Amino acid sequence: MRPINSPPTSRRIGLTMSLVLLGGGACNNAASDDEDITTKQGALTPSTSPELDPTTIPRFQTNFQRFYSYAPTRNAQGQNEYTVQINTFTAQQLPSGFPPTTLFGYGGNVITDPSGNPSQDGTGQIAFKRTSPGPKFEQTKGIPALIHYRNQLTGSHPLAVDPTLDWANPNNFPKPLPPFAPFPPGYPQAQSPITHTTHTHGIEVVPAFDGTPDTWFTAGGIHGPEFVSNDYTQPSSNQSAAFWYHDHAFGVTRLDVGMGLSGYSILRDPNNALDRLGNSDILGMEDVYQWKLQSGVAPGNSTTHSQGSFSVSLTNPGTTELRSDPFVLTATLPSSITIDVFIPTGGATGNAFMFVDCPSKGLTRFNIGNVSLSGRTQNAFNTLTFNQVPVSQIGNSCPDFRLTVRLQAVGSGTYLLDNVRGPANVPATPLPSREFEVPTIVQSRSFRADGEVFYPLATEAKPGETVGANPDVNPYWLLMFDGETNVVNGTVWPNMNVQRHAYRFRYLNSSNQRFYRMQLSNGMPFTIIGEDGGYIRSPQTVTAFNIGVTERVDTIIDFSSIPVGTKIVLQNIEQRQPPIGAAPNPNTDGTVMQFTVVAGPTVPARALPGTLNSIATLTPDRPTRFLVQNVQSDDAGRLLQAELDGQLFHTQTTELPTIGSTEDWAFINTTPLTHNKHVHLIEFQVSKRQAFDAARYLADWKRANGNPPFTHPTLRIDPAAYLTGPVLAAAPEESGWKDTVRTPAGEVTWIRIRWSPQQNAAGTSTPGVNQFPFDPVFGIGFVWHCHLVEHEDNEMMRPMTVIPTWAPGVAYAVGFRASPGVARGLVDFNGVDYSALVAHTSVAGQTPNTRPDLWERINNGNGDWAVQIKYNVGDRVYFGGHVYQALQQNMATDANRPDIAPAVWQLVF
Repeated sequence: MRPINSPPTSRRIGLTMSLVLLGGGACNNAASDDEDITTKQGALTPSTSPELDPTTIPRFQTNFQRFYSYAPTRNAQGQNEYTVQINTFTAQQLPSGFPPTTLFGYGGNVITDPSGNPSQDGTGQIAFKRTSPGPKFEQTKGIPALIHYRNQLTGSHPLAVDPTLDWANPNNFPKPLPPFAPFPPGYPQAQSPITHTTHTHGIEVVPAFDGTPDTWFTAGGIHGPEFVSNDYTQPSSNQSAAFWYHDHAFGVTRLDVGMGLSGYSILRDPNNALDRLGNSDILGMEDVYQWKLQSGVAPGNSTTHSQGSFSVSLTNPGTTELRSDPFVLTATLPSSITIDVFIPTGGATGNAFMFVDCPSKGLTRFNIGNVSLSGRTQNAFNTLTFNQVPVSQIGNSCPDFRLTVRLQAVGSGTYLLDNVRGPANVPATPLPSREFEVPTIVQSRSFRADGEVFYPLATEAKPGETVGANPDVNPYWLLMFDGETNVVNGTVWPNMNVQRHAYRFRYLNSSNQRFYRMQLSNGMPFTIIGEDGGYIRSPQTVTAFNIGVTERVDTIIDFSSIPVGTKIVLQNIEQRQPPIGAAPNPNTDGTVMQFTVVAGPTVPARALPGTLNSIATLTPDRPTRFLVQNVQSDDAGRLLQAELDGQLFHTQTTELPTIGSTEDWAFINTTPLTHNKHVHLIEFQVSKRQAFDAARYLADWKRANGNPPFTHPTLRIDPAAYLTGPVLAAAPEESGWKDTVRTPAGEVTWIRIRWSPQQNAAGTSTPGVNQFPFDPVFGIGFVWHCHLVEHEDNEMMRPMTVIPTWAPGVAYAVGFRASPGVARGLVDFNGVDYSALVAHTSVAGQTPNTRPDLWERINNGNGDWAVQIKYNVGDRVYFGGHVYQALQQNMATDANRPDIAPAVWQLVF
């Protein structure tokens, strides 16, 4: 099948495509352009091969892969435009000699080198590639993106879709009753068609393009209840950071992510000095690796220099040619370009040549002159001038400019090259860049003996991980699953050859639910410079760090002082299913990948600035939300599912944050497991954690509310009286902006959220004022959820709608906050939420609290009884130190208070 919009391979691309040079290239496990993937998938049958013993898989046999970068086109609206196809393909994830693995992959036009491999310098040709993890987006702050997602997943899902869950259900298939069908084949009406929606995790975006669960769509055109479009516009308004994209279809995310649907989306800010690629290291010859050997002797690094700290050395070069990495030319060149050349004693012979390239303007290897070395000063630097620069042909810019220096038939000894002058000097980032920036995605995965993905049914839960596995209730879903291997950038336990240089590893955990604590086997440190939402305040040096599902940790590892031949293993020391699981096996799930230090020049790490980012100090101006993580159990005490606040997903929205406001959220984890909580739309800050008496709290919470799931708004309990341990500060890897937070079992985790753009300075956000470059208010809303995807697939997810403050002269619709649906008619007035009872245009002075005929107060606070709340039968309230339950629907007034209206309210305790 010829891919949609697959361009001719002769098309070339320049460096300005979203500053792609900062990130290197990518996973070369792509499907070929001509593979008939649709036909192949239609013929798929689920594998029944036994699970592959991970101890039989040799480690470090596969070379580490890098990611392709999508190649956008700039449309008339100034957007970077992409078409991304979702389909099946096969890739060699296991080492050579094992069968390939069938995966779901993202595919599109990417940048390749002439051999079809990932471009290492951001220039090259365009080709269609499909990979898992998918190619990475390279976005530029302030340049919006338009992404056309095309679901081409036809046939049946190769993993077991569990129709006993609340899920996408494109065929409206009724929930089956036990005894359940074995899998395979499962239930054909659940297995096909395959639903999909893509969520870009962490970005500021309008609700319709956030990829929330009910926006799913199929290849045949069936849509979820909140579907708007599969053409997503993204504003690129966050701070620069590594975001990521993944499947988010309702009730099947665990299967689709488990089959491979994830990838990086990196946003860079050209106005941030840390993101600016620059050319100063190239022109200053500060990093020998930015000058690539074309022919002759390998270059070295020398501390003898005419400026800066280093120069490039060539010993007995004879005829040697070096070509610079490409860079963006930002100003008109002068008529000549100069370079300093150190000529050793007896070496004043032969010639030096210089060439320039600007392929985007038709210039390739343009000779700007040759200079004789005869008669030059020996044992000293000499300035050589090349004065045939094609100024008029290049003009005032070039997106893919390169320099080439050639020494021809020169003498013996060591020559040094330094200090190119002519091109405008743009300071380079102090961070490792180009091939030394390495986006790295780690996934916990198990395999079958035939190479296919192993994902267990409830009947196949592993010993010690059977909690929540109830095949008589949910035949295919299970609460707990960690894989036996670690797949890194698409291959199991790879080896990466590294130079004696500092590297920037941008780690992402896109496992289903695996938590990692990373350390290096030789005890060497990581320098943490960033996390989910971008750079942290200042560099942090650690010897280990935590990274839960969806979290990103931006690190620098400096190999410059490590002896050649050293092998270092990146290890995982976090237990399975914390805090109740087994310790990792150091030879299987405790191994992530290996680094091997290879011979080459040594380039010391550059000094980092003391301040990496200015992060606003946030001050809450709305009440704290106390949000309970709980489990539902049956009469036999079996854990059935995990929930949030005792509520199911498709019930009324209770989280209604006010645009421009700042809130504290306290996640109160009463479950036996550690979770990761993700809030869509926004980046937040981790405030603190503290242990609490979970058993006593849970007993009191259930006494007030009954057994979950509830059919009434949750009565919330402040955990202050239950706290037991010391206050724990955020970890170094949590010290900036976050969009996902680890919520350990038995602890309360506090975060602070501001519902305004991440880049706003402290004190510049006002409740009721929208400062996003789009309108996030109302619409289909957003979600917040546990990002252990098995949990979010079975009710540990809640809807969330951003609302405005009340204002006069506004036409309000009748209030609606059900899920799924389009929210409307909801306001915040003086920190209290209201819902319109009738459609009306507001009048100055007639505020919601004075017009109970127009507005009802929303019972989404702590559960205290209050005038103007409309209570339904069964709703519970706090009043006078007691809990009451409504016997009839009523609008609360002073005349029907719980203590004086026994016909309306029943005392619970």
